[in-house]
Amino acid sequence: MHRRFVSDLNRLGPIDYSLMGLGTALVAYSAGMAVGQQSVGVLCAGLVLAGTVVGYIFRLLLGNSKFVSLDGFLYVFAAIAAIFLFPVLNSFLPEGGFPRELATAAVLTWMLIFGSCLTWSDGTLLFQAVPTIALFGLIGCYDTYRDVPIMFFGFLVCLATVFARSQARERLRQAVQSGYFGEDLHDAEASGLFERIKNGPWRWMAGPEWALASALVVVTVSFLGAPVIQETVKPISGLVAVVTPRSVARNISRFQASGSAEASGAVKVGRGPISLDSTRTLFEVKLDRPRYLHTAYFYTYNSTGWKGGDFTTPSSNPLNESSAAFALDQIKHPREFEFSIRADIPTMLLPVPGEVVGISGSAPIQPLPDGTLRVNPASTLDIDGKSWEPNPGTRPTKALTDLPSWMSDTLDTSVATPRVRELALDITKGTNDDFQKARQILLEIAARTKYNAKAGAVPDGRDAVDYFLFDSKEGYCDLFASSMVVMARCAGIPARYVTGYLPDPSRTDFKGNSMIVAADGHAWAELLFKDEGWVVFDPTTMAEAVPGGELGSGESQPWYKQDWFLELLNALIGCALVAGVWFGSRMFRQRRGSRPERHELERAYIEFVSALQKGTGARRMPSQTPEEYLEIVRPSLNGQYETAQQLTREFETALYSAEAPSLESVAKIRERVRGLRRAMAKRPKS
Repeated sequence: MHRRFVSDLNRLGPIDYSLMGLGTALVAYSAGMAVGQQSVGVLCAGLVLAGTVVGYIFRLLLGNSKFVSLDGFLYVFAAIAAIFLFPVLNSFLPEGGFPRELATAAVLTWMLIFGSCLTWSDGTLLFQAVPTIALFGLIGCYDTYRDVPIMFFGFLVCLATVFARSQARERLRQAVQSGYFGEDLHDAEASGLFERIKNGPWRWMAGPEWALASALVVVTVSFLGAPVIQETVKPISGLVAVVTPRSVARNISRFQASGSAEASGAVKVGRGPISLDSTRTLFEVKLDRPRYLHTAYFYTYNSTGWKGGDFTTPSSNPLNESSAAFALDQIKHPREFEFSIRADIPTMLLPVPGEVVGISGSAPIQPLPDGTLRVNPASTLDIDGKSWEPNPGTRPTKALTDLPSWMSDTLDTSVATPRVRELALDITKGTNDDFQKARQILLEIAARTKYNAKAGAVPDGRDAVDYFLFDSKEGYCDLFASSMVVMARCAGIPARYVTGYLPDPSRTDFKGNSMIVAADGHAWAELLFKDEGWVVFDPTTMAEAVPGGELGSGESQPWYKQDWFLELLNALIGCALVAGVWFGSRMFRQRRGSRPERHELERAYIEFVSALQKGTGARRMPSQTPEEYLEIVRPSLNGQYETAQQLTREFETALYSAEAPSLESVAKIRERVRGLRRAMAKRPKS
């Protein structure tokens, strides 16, 4: 009867599989999102869930056969297969799967997928937490998926509940095997078995409901407290130099092209409010002065965003010329300057100033036809270079309109709406100086619009530039830059859309060293002039900001940095301290007042053990039960064994029964303990 009942308790149920499947699916999805590939995340999460269903079906089919015990060995083989076969497995994922430099994430993900099919026991099901936590750790190091803390907290809740349920099953098995319920246990009593155990020796052990509540408390405290703690210790942590993992540059901001450009050669604009981390360093650069650092160029506008130019197709570029070489040829009186870039991130596109004429460093660099520089991803980046800029003493006057056919996109106005084109022509009417035209366009954009990092997204079906200039009249740098490019083209000036970084002078020291953070991500326009090359025009820097809409403004700060939250937090902390003191004192009074018999019984048992230890010289180990300790000291009791045995049984009954003993019975036990101690003290020494 016991054996059959124990086998029923050993079965994993659909709740356990559902919770663990959900928890591991969250990390699989996060892994894909962390490398900027949602399709990979969705597919991997789906495979984990499907594998969990397969594992549950196998568990039902196998029942209690000996084959279930092989799940651990099969799991090891599956992990080895994930390690050695990940290049082949990775090729099955969309968009090329995980980048090769992030092979560890790919291995852990496939380990979870394979392992989910082999979770036939509590051990393997809970072991899924090991690669899951490791993968969450890697994703945290990448710091590219902002919702990963929420995913991790969800996993913690699932894991805590599954772990508690597994512990409860183990306690039930041990209770039945130990004979705690006697020989009269029937299957019909199974529903009340756990509650009976909670009223017995395990009454102080936490069950699944306590584990779930504890996990939710941890999640809540972490969500509310971690940002506050981070801000509190920042002055102290600033005194210690610690190298921390940094963001992957491909996912820096919502308006920056470095991520989407690599995947699709396109970037959308006006996609809604932006919120960038202004505290985490992405690059360290050394410049002679703050300069625009470009990472990607875009030439074709399609009313919602930009695409890169095609400089490699023979039909469009028969001479296979590059935009970079063409730009260098236009600078008739260049001024050369030096720069250096340091980073500890696996970046793809290198942020550089001006037109690069020489570069060297720790990572292989591949110049692309459009003038950008691709870096072979490496753990560190140490680059030194030289660039050209037009001589600061000259001012361009004439736009370069005699262009090769493969650069015709820089003058394309076919997508410009009629009122955008009319506005551009109206404000430049009567001006022959192309540079002055560009200035008038820049000032017009800055005057009629405002910067607002909280601006909403451009409505579907609307042209982003037209909507920005005539309807919303507020937005962020991508809309300012797009408007500048489109209007300049309408005025007959070649222009392109550029993304990269604009260093903050406040983070630049007197030697020219700047710390580039995600909030420095920027977009601007570059216009092509004769004898000067590409010249930066950035209406964002001239525009007035909407109060509270500035990037990094107090009102746009995270909620945990705002004054109302800090005041509320202080009030809650004060109330919590008062409540804690009151609750603690009440519990202490209850423990001392309402249950003095329990306290006295514990003191009596300590005296009993002390008497046996002193009389026999054998110390009781914490892991020993009262009965086990009594058997160890039995040879040295010399006639007092029967008394000690009777006291031991009385202590076991009193300590582990559902009913607390009375003070009178405890007093009698203590008196007998003292008698035993006196008797053992009078024994002749052997």
